[in-house]
Amino acid sequence: MAPESPSSKYWYIKSNQIFDQLNDDEYKEIEWITGFKACKKNEFLYMPEEQHRKVYFLKKGMVKIGMYNEEGDEIVLDILKQGDWFGEVTFGDSKGRSEFAMAMSNDTLLCNFNASNLEDLLRRKPEIAIRYTKKIGSQQISLSRRFSSIIFKDARQRLLDFFKQQAMETKPGEITNIKYPNYLTHQDIASLNGLARQTVTTMIGQFKEEGILDFDRKSVFIPDLKKLR
Repeated sequence: MAPESPSSKYWYIKSNQIFDQLNDDEYKEIEWITGFKACKKNEFLYMPEEQHRKVYFLKKGMVKIGMYNEEGDEIVLDILKQGDWFGEVTFGDSKGRSEFAMAMSNDTLLCNFNASNLEDLLRRKPEIAIRYTKKIGSQQISLSRRFSSIIFKDARQRLLDFFKQQAMETKPGEITNIKYPNYLTHQDIASLNGLARQTVTTMIGQFKEEGILDFDRKSVFIPDLKKLR
């Protein structure tokens, strides 16, 4: 994938809601401390136990956050979408990191910051720090809701909630005839929702028969969001 032009990089920073009220001089300052990375599908951004001090902003595509159990099986912890932040988002010590991050599509594009540089910027710009904190908090709330669903809801409701949330985040404001790209396998969805792969396969088949959802390797189609309940 070709490198981004300086004008494109400027636009990527300026279009981020956290930075959209800065003046031109402040944007130029951020541009100096921001890197840009275009990723291919299945490319690792970092691996378990790898020490790094970076914070990533996902501008385009999707990223899988996961870990490996003692048997070497992959466990998917989260799927990140456009607008999400990840990496050393709390500016903690990266020693002993147990998860990995992997690009899920060839069009994945990231802005990345050295954690120390971003931390310094937030310290000097309280208005940006507040927006950043709210965004990270919002992501944590979304993750907590999914974990609550795993604990308190049955398999069918977990999957209905999962697809509903995916649709709302990918196509905000749309209620009917929602179609969005799919990068997830049945096993990915099973891991994200604490289910067996066969259970997911069976449930998706039922949803198709009921006409409330269509799922294939390339896309997910939901005729009416209100029916996912």
